Amino acid sequence: IVPRHPQSTKPMKRGRYPTSGSCATRAELVAEIAKRRALGWNINRIRIRFEICWRTAKDIVTKLEQDRVG
Repeated sequence: IVPRHPQSTKPMKRGRYPTSGSCATRAELVAEIAKRRALGWNINRIRIRFEICWRTAKDIVTKLEQDRVG
């Protein structure tokens, strides 16, 4: 039996990229966003400060609020 040719020669993804913003890890980013949110910052201001996508900021804030309530 002849070995099969690999189906893809591209490198495969290995999970989420490190954060593109100013924090080294996602846990650090979440902690910083929690601090800012407690000070009353809105999502757009957080997004600009940390240089992340609006959706990422919104998802993190939503998860923080769900954890706090539930």
